[in-house]
Amino acid sequence: MFCQPPQLRTTARLMMEVKRDGELRGACFFLRVYVDETRFVDSWASHTAWYTPDIRLRAPVLVRKGDIVDCCIQSDLSGNPSYSMQLRHRTDGLAQEIGKYAWSGD
Repeated sequence: MFCQPPQLRTTARLMMEVKRDGELRGACFFLRVYVDETRFVDSWASHTAWYTPDIRLRAPVLVRKGDIVDCCIQSDLSGNPSYSMQLRHRTDGLAQEIGKYAWSGD
């Protein structure tokens, strides 16, 4: 049984550090839902009905070791479900949006 009511609106932030110089061309996301401590459903490693979204950047972004890629993920399940993701590149104290994805439907 669920102990608490579900959160219908969520926001999550992922901060990823670039490990080597190169070009960032996009990002791929997958879902892992834990049923218990040892069992989970993984949309990357298994065939599921869940979509694995990817964000392709309009143009490659030059990144350097130590730069940060900040991903903000939002969902709203209170009515017609909607999801969005924004990617920002942080370097030398400056941040710039480099990609986004949005989906809504029932």
